[in-house]
Order: sequence, then structure tokens, then C-alpha cells
Amino acid sequence: MASAYTRVGKRARAHRQLARAESAHRAALDWYRAAGLSEGVALSESSLGFLALDRHDDASATRHHRAAFDAAVESKDDACVALALEGAAVLATRAGDSVRAAQLLGAARTSRAGAVVSTATHRGEIDDVEERLQSELGTEHLARLMELGARLERRAVLAMARSG
Repeated sequence: MASAYTRVGKRARAHRQLARAESAHRAALDWYRAAGLSEGVALSESSLGFLALDRHDDASATRHHRAAFDAAVESKDDACVALALEGAAVLATRAGDSVRAAQLLGAARTSRAGAVVSTATHRGEIDDVEERLQSELGTEHLARLMELGARLERRAVLAMARSG
């Protein structure tokens, strides 16, 4: 049932029906929480975080992305961690911390590469962030920072993501 709510939420967001998308993602979140599925909680919280960014509600976006991160770490699922790191990178970019954002994106790529299922659910936003960082930092500097993030130990990556 929660997967169906998630699909409805994604489709509604794609059609800019933000209230409908939020309602669907909240229903999925409630279901995942009741079932004790931290992977689903991470996905739903992340989706709500990106919706909050669509609405220019940075405080809610931060709250949802942090909740997504906590659930992802609890799940120990690489795809969930990658998604949460991408959310943290988006927040870092919005806060003007391009260096940290680039390193988080590099760490997210590494985490996603280790995932059994590596679906990027918010690819458009991440592509936009990478383009913005490339424009700001330059291609070579961005690549170096992402490589640095990719090589960081997991403990350091998690601390970096939480520091924002």
C-alpha cells in the first residue's frame, strides 16, 4: 500500500500537484512507520523534503531531510543512505556550502554504487545541483571534491551530512 502512495506522490509532484503529492507521501510515511520499515521512512521523508523545497520552505525541508538521513542510517541500506546524502547535498548547496555539497554528492555516488537497488528518485534535483556546483566551482575542482567525498570513511561522511 505504501508503495502505491509513493507512486501517487511522485506522479502528483511531477504534475505540480503539491498538496496531493504531500498527502500521498504522508500516507506512505505513516504506513512505513507503523510497519517499522526504516527504508520506507527514509524514502518518504526525503520525498517530503524535496516537496518542501518546491514550496521554498527551507525549515521543513531541513527537518524532513534530517529525518530521512536518520532513518537511512538506521536502515543500513546503501540506496537509502545515498538518497539521504543527496538530500544533505541539496541543503548544503542552498546554504551556500558548495564544498560540502560536492563532497556529499561524491559520497552519495559511492553509497549508491554499493546498493542492491540503485534507483535515484530525485535525479532532476541532483542534476541541477551538480550543474550549479560545476558552474560555481569549475569542472575540475568539482570532480576533485566529489572524489574526496567518495573516498571518505563512512563515519566521516555521516558526520559531514549531520553537520549542516
